[in-house]
Amino acid sequence: MLCSDKTGTLTTAKMSIIKDSIFAADGFTNEDVILYAYLCSNADKKDDPIDGAIVKAFDGDATNYEQTEIIGFNPSVKRVVAFVKSGDKTLTIAKGLPAKILDTAAGAVDDHELQWKVDKINDKKFIDETEQIDTTLSTNGYKTIAIAVCEGNARDLGDAAVWKFAGLLPMLDPPREDTSATIESLHHANISVKMITGDHANVGKETARLIGLGTNVLPGEDMRNAPSETKNKLIWDADGFAAVLPSDKREIVLTLRNHYGVVTGMTGDGVNDAPALSAAQVGIAVEGATDAAKNAADLILTEPGLSPIYGAVLESRRIFSRIKSYVVYRVAASIVLVLTLSI
Repeated sequence: MLCSDKTGTLTTAKMSIIKDSIFAADGFTNEDVILYAYLCSNADKKDDPIDGAIVKAFDGDATNYEQTEIIGFNPSVKRVVAFVKSGDKTLTIAKGLPAKILDTAAGAVDDHELQWKVDKINDKKFIDETEQIDTTLSTNGYKTIAIAVCEGNARDLGDAAVWKFAGLLPMLDPPREDTSATIESLHHANISVKMITGDHANVGKETARLIGLGTNVLPGEDMRNAPSETKNKLIWDADGFAAVLPSDKREIVLTLRNHYGVVTGMTGDGVNDAPALSAAQVGIAVEGATDAAKNAADLILTEPGLSPIYGAVLESRRIFSRIKSYVVYRVAASIVLVLTLSI
């Protein structure tokens, strides 16, 4: 069983903003959404798939704004918060997983210093419309980044802070050209593949469909909330999991390895993949992985994508077959020699 991260492993991680599909909430324009996303990004992190795509797509004027502080992305909180000054005004801007931007307690309460609910969280029509648009975009394969804005310093305002939902930014992260063929080859070699991603479940399902995996991709929340007596079967039956935490990835790997007794591999490239990489029997850091992932892995790929894994499987099986043949030959020869001398 090979468990694989999605972004940068099954996909190219070369994201692009689809400007024509930006959704702006009432009171905001498409230009506002991408401006706020830019102000909540680190312009120096051009190698980061999301920040790099936003910086590249922004073609407006941000000279009147100054980013004074940024609280970076964390796999468990799934959002970034930036403090921005514009003249005498201060803005607090957040970008991240739509559910976490609407209500930071969604899925599970996290340990981020700033917690909020957007001002229209109780407006059923607004929430239904936003969720419908998010679902439509993610079903079509777009990764969606939500943006929210608070006038003033949210840290100082505390509970008095008013967060307004600005809109959704759709991003496209296409699968690698060789991923589908590699998945098919791995299946032919009797190696099953499960996708484990932090993205929305609908994005995971669409990516799985494109690369030839099963589309029974479940939200990580389903696994976390499942009773202990049914959790193991849920992990085994699912084709993959989405919106997971680093601890979820590790739990999935350990369940497959220890409860079901299958040889389990894990591929990934980020810090959030490190716990699962170290838990797997074969941890594989893909090309361009972080130092944390490389240190936790058993194998480090020097070429992009999963295709080198299939080559490694074939070569290792050839080596094993030759060793086995040699051992059988030596045992047989030894038996003949012992019998001859004994007689």
